[in-house]
Amino acid sequence: MIAAKFALSLHDRDPRAVDFTAMLKELNARYLPGRPFVEGTHRETSFEHLANPGYASAYYTYLWLGVVVKDLFTQFDRENLLAPDVAHRYRDAVLVPGGSKPEAMLIQDFLGRQFSMEAWEEWLNAETQ
Repeated sequence: MIAAKFALSLHDRDPRAVDFTAMLKELNARYLPGRPFVEGTHRETSFEHLANPGYASAYYTYLWLGVVVKDLFTQFDRENLLAPDVAHRYRDAVLVPGGSKPEAMLIQDFLGRQFSMEAWEEWLNAETQ
């Protein structure tokens, strides 16, 4: 979340006014409250996707993947992840059709609805408490 919010924040303001260290310090406090920011570091210099035109926007697909995965997981029984009924339904709705349909349609076929961010938001809020 820090990396994604940092990268997006570089594009929603005047770049001449960006204090990278202050921005990272604030994001660290927001998303990792139990881990203090390490003064004197320059984390932004190791974030390669910022300068890679072939990858920059693709980075955010990881966040969407997390949203979708958390929603898909709501269909599974946490006490019995190998329950055959839901596993077969997932196989038939998502894996068998594979690339023959758009991803959103495969997900909708499995869930019986469009995916939502609710499960991801619950997970995120539980992780930050």
